[in-house]
Amino acid sequence: MNRSLCCLLFAAVFLTTGCRDELDHELDRTIHELNDVIRNEAVYVERRHRIIRKYRNIADTTRSKRTRTWAYTTLAGHYSHFQLDSSAYYCRMARALAEELGDERLINDAKVRTAIVLIGNVELAEANRILRSVDTTDSRKVDLTLYYRTRATVFRESKRFSVFPEVQSRYDDSLKYYLRAYLNRASGPRIAYQKKNFEAELLRLEGRNREALEKLEGLIRDDIDSLDIFQKGNITYQIARNYTDMGDNRRGMLWAARASIYELSASTRAHMSLYRLAQMLYETGEIRLANAYIKRTLNDLTVSNYRLRMGQYAESLDMITRSFDKSMRSKLLLTLFTAISLSVLLIVILWQAIHTLRRKREIERLKDSYLEINRQLTDINHRLNATNSALVRTNDQLNDANKIKSEYVSQYMQLCSSYIQRLDTYRMGIIKLLKTESAEQTLITLRSQELIQTEHRNFLRLFDETFLGLFPDFIEQVRGLLLDPERFMPKRSRQLSTELRYLALIRLGVSDSAQIAMFLNSTLSTIYTYRARLRNDRIDKTLDIEEQIRHICISWDGAE
Repeated sequence: MNRSLCCLLFAAVFLTTGCRDELDHELDRTIHELNDVIRNEAVYVERRHRIIRKYRNIADTTRSKRTRTWAYTTLAGHYSHFQLDSSAYYCRMARALAEELGDERLINDAKVRTAIVLIGNVELAEANRILRSVDTTDSRKVDLTLYYRTRATVFRESKRFSVFPEVQSRYDDSLKYYLRAYLNRASGPRIAYQKKNFEAELLRLEGRNREALEKLEGLIRDDIDSLDIFQKGNITYQIARNYTDMGDNRRGMLWAARASIYELSASTRAHMSLYRLAQMLYETGEIRLANAYIKRTLNDLTVSNYRLRMGQYAESLDMITRSFDKSMRSKLLLTLFTAISLSVLLIVILWQAIHTLRRKREIERLKDSYLEINRQLTDINHRLNATNSALVRTNDQLNDANKIKSEYVSQYMQLCSSYIQRLDTYRMGIIKLLKTESAEQTLITLRSQELIQTEHRNFLRLFDETFLGLFPDFIEQVRGLLLDPERFMPKRSRQLSTELRYLALIRLGVSDSAQIAMFLNSTLSTIYTYRARLRNDRIDKTLDIEEQIRHICISWDGAE
């Protein structure tokens, strides 16, 4: 019996060791594949740029504002985890066009994309405010999958930043609420993946990691062909988190490496899987490889300007320090044991001394690496300050445009009211003329251009007064940009010449020659002549004169 028991124990140990070795081999192969992906970064970045160029071309060539809005929204999505500033730019463009069209679906899509950018910029409260403004009662007017996924991300990241357990619990409850709300509302075969993913996350939040793993591994096993590379990366990362929560770090490392392959192949820069893999490698003593992954992660952060991850990388630096402290304590204990056994283990002591020296050198190299990381973080801070300055300038331009809009809307309303009254007077005059004069006399009156010319002169007079009310120094500033300033002296006070009106339209943002010609009642050739003369007469030949005119500032005292 004892002999049989020993055989069973030996077989169990052998099987366990064999499984562990196979898992180690699989992890080594996956790490090797991940390193190949990292080396070929340029290939995957160029693939992402090709996709971006495709949608840029659609946005630049289409005549349909609706199609252009869709292209801008799509570009915002492709840039969201690749280059956050570009994603913010296309969000603004998409939202402005969507509001101009008045399409609620496009407006809601732009709002959700804007919230995603705000999350990446750690503006969680503002992101939550924008998401609350989205009306989700009609599923045809909003992408429910993207909306609920973004809403869940807000509470997931808010919980991570909170330090109070009761607040974290509230965020957890809100996260579960929106996950369940999506599961209750969403339907159709196209969202089967997202429903299973949300169900697995709910199970993980409830501590049912084994059930969550079964659902996720079934999804990656049975539906692998129907998933795109982003979905594969998300699922494999969730599997890695579940294994780590269960204490199986080796399988967690394997799945985190697979998730990193998917994310880096998709050229995702705001990734989490490589960071999590680096954490686990540090804990197992793979310092060199983990440090390389941390550097790659930090480089991606710098390029993408994704501020949400900055705190996590700061945590990783603390983790590295603790890992080295732990390693050094282990070596000191081993050195003490070796000293006690000096008479028997002299060779071991010599080997340990050499090994410790190598470790110290590696620590010195990593200290230099930390200084470089700190320098890069400082550079990032400078870039953020520059971005903030750019946002302030953009805000000033928006205030400028808003003031112009308010002034011209008021004048437009007055002009429309005046035209209605004049049309009524003209109508009554025609009726009176028909009653008192012959049809031939009435026809002569109707053919006369005098009324049209008078109204056009009045319209231009009103335009001149309104424009000079907003820009009283416009003429002086224009003359300061040109070689022949006397040509732009108006003949009468508070009245612009035709060429000055052309420049005024350029300042108001009207650049289409046909529109300018129609507004000024001129021919296209006249407008082209103005443009050519303007380019030839500019003082600074290196600058675009029309762009300089567009930047002539509004006079707020005059506008008031």
